[in-house]
Amino acid sequence: MKVQNKALTDSCRCLVATILFCLTVGFSASARHDRSDAGVISGTVVSADGRNSKIPGVVVTLSGSSLAHTLVAVTNDDGAFAFRSLPEGRFSLSAAKASYVKTSYGSTIPGRPGTSIPISHEQSTFEVTLHLPKGAVVAGVIRDSSGRAIQDVTVSAIRVSPNNRAASELSQSVLTSDRGEFRLFGLQPGSFVIVASAPVFGSMREMSLLTTAGLNELLADVRAGREVTAKQTIEAQAGRLVLVPLFFPGVPSPSEAQRIELHMGEERTGIDFMLQPVSSGTIEGEISSSDGGPLPPVNLRLLAKAPPIPFRYWTVPSLTGAVGPDGRFRYSPVVRGTYLLTAAANRGTTSQAPLWAEAEVDFSGVDVVGLRLVMRRGVEVSGTVRFVGTHPPAAKNYDGLRVVLMRQPERNGSLFAADLTPQSYTAPVGSDGRFHFAGVPSGSYSVSTNVRAETGWQLRSIQVAGKDTDDNVLSTNIDATSTTIDVVFTDQAAELRGRLELTASDLPGEFDVIIFPTARELWHAGSRRIRSARPATDGTFIFSGLPAGVYFVGLLTGFNEEDLDDFDLLRILQDSSVTVRINEGTPSSLRLRIPK
Repeated sequence: MKVQNKALTDSCRCLVATILFCLTVGFSASARHDRSDAGVISGTVVSADGRNSKIPGVVVTLSGSSLAHTLVAVTNDDGAFAFRSLPEGRFSLSAAKASYVKTSYGSTIPGRPGTSIPISHEQSTFEVTLHLPKGAVVAGVIRDSSGRAIQDVTVSAIRVSPNNRAASELSQSVLTSDRGEFRLFGLQPGSFVIVASAPVFGSMREMSLLTTAGLNELLADVRAGREVTAKQTIEAQAGRLVLVPLFFPGVPSPSEAQRIELHMGEERTGIDFMLQPVSSGTIEGEISSSDGGPLPPVNLRLLAKAPPIPFRYWTVPSLTGAVGPDGRFRYSPVVRGTYLLTAAANRGTTSQAPLWAEAEVDFSGVDVVGLRLVMRRGVEVSGTVRFVGTHPPAAKNYDGLRVVLMRQPERNGSLFAADLTPQSYTAPVGSDGRFHFAGVPSGSYSVSTNVRAETGWQLRSIQVAGKDTDDNVLSTNIDATSTTIDVVFTDQAAELRGRLELTASDLPGEFDVIIFPTARELWHAGSRRIRSARPATDGTFIFSGLPAGVYFVGLLTGFNEEDLDDFDLLRILQDSSVTVRINEGTPSSLRLRIPK
């Protein structure tokens, strides 16, 4: 969500949270009651256009941990539904219908989690109204280079995260009509790219384009009765064309695609573009080892650089033959775009670190020749896993424990196709808590283990080369030869339980509770210290698994998940937030009041 100005944001979005009660003692839960099956959740589904028209035929879904399976109901002609004989527990309610955007109860933004509904001995019935918004529409025509409409082209709308953090999702696909027309409907608000692909485009198909001179030469051979070979035809070509999916406004690279911003219920027409073959070229070069020795078998990958769209729409160049003993390689056909060329090789023994190399290639359509990659050792990573708490596990309990390094996307929003299937490296943990990676390529990695939260242990800290990191991210330098990691877990939970005090006029789904550290150096994309929580209908919320420290707690309306990475917004929000200290082993509690 964009930040306008401080005054507007303060008055419309950042609500002063008055702290009524905050102490570092155990949070008192409500008393439990015997389970009964007399609960009822009923309600009506109406339009979200302000008219509140009752909508029949809506599929309403109810889920909850106390249910054996998900329950489904369909609204009647009056838009009404009901779920009866429900056990005690918390339930999530959602509604969906074609051309509308799926909505959860309590959510003010489509696609955001809703508010849970508690059924208990004190309140066994709950009446709700679900407002179902009309989805956005994108429509256009697909034509060929001659301006003729193309039938049966698959056109897809792909919703793209504004900051490229999350992998994009396919929202809808349709086939063009006999007039080449398409209409994508029921779309959520957000940023989209539109891609068109004919059935023949499942893989790149190479074509030849002859020059006039080349064509005349071949015709002269035919008229003279001379045999024309396939080799002569190929040599006569002046360019190579390939059939690939194209993105609006008719480009082969998703990084060049024009993003379309859609608002709720908006109908965007005129998204017309041509579907035609595009020119291609080759990338070729040579791989060598840094010590000049013979090359082991090399695994080579050429990956496009673009927003993280579904992999089926990537144009993946093909390696023409395996990398030979001389290290030579050739990719063809390759279409315009920026690529990452990676090479990896194991040297046959576990004691020797694997070799790797990578290079970024900006391919403009002109053949790239003479590209050189020099293979070098990966960075050696070793470390320990420690458990600090009341009952540290015995050495035998380290059996099966593993440490995983997962390569992370670039932080500047530029992502490679490799980020859709990230490179990962796994090392077992010995009975002494030690682990070792023979070598990993230079880059940024997340550090994780297979320690499950239900065991009662949570990550406390990670030290790299003896220094605390701000989160579980390891960065290896291209010139480094080794580094160490110390991973520490604790069974002393650090959590914050709270309640947002609501009045009869307050809608629980209007507000999200945001927690973030007071230390700005700990603000970065994807931080486990920056979280959001949607209060339940009774106003309760919980943050668990947080590192100990001092945090701001504030309220936002109109919240989007991307707001957690909007540090300008966090700076404004901190002025209207309260401060709370969270300690290990002592749950903190907090009451927030919405000012009037």
